[in-house]
Amino acid sequence: MVKITRTMHVDADPDAVLRYAIDATGDPSQWTVETVHASPDVVGTTFAWSTRMFGMTLKGVEVITDYVPGRRSQSRTFGSMEGTSTFSVFPEDGGTRATFEVDFGLAIPVIGRLLDPLIEREFDKNLAMAKKEIEDRVSEVVPG
Repeated sequence: MVKITRTMHVDADPDAVLRYAIDATGDPSQWTVETVHASPDVVGTTFAWSTRMFGMTLKGVEVITDYVPGRRSQSRTFGSMEGTSTFSVFPEDGGTRATFEVDFGLAIPVIGRLLDPLIEREFDKNLAMAKKEIEDRVSEVVPG
């Protein structure tokens, strides 16, 4: 298992950042994500996902387990990768301070531990891509 916490400033309001975080279509392009169940109150919304990483095809399901509008989303992932994630947002300097915490790993114990540093690097790369996409979406809606 790898535990990662990242905090960053995003030039978008907290609601937009959180909506992006729970939107299956907002995932980085190397991931295939589809909604399996859309819950009206967000909790229970379920996504099936797949990606190719380290020459392996990884597949699984993610379920949103807690949601506080404009503040936080928590989810649990099952399948090739297993664990939990929490995404929190707070207003900061005209934008958002976003904190993403994950505790997950590959469901293959020995291989998973060997790949933890690579998983962390991929996580950072995906987070940077997500930040750029959020800011690009907001700038398309709000004239600069």
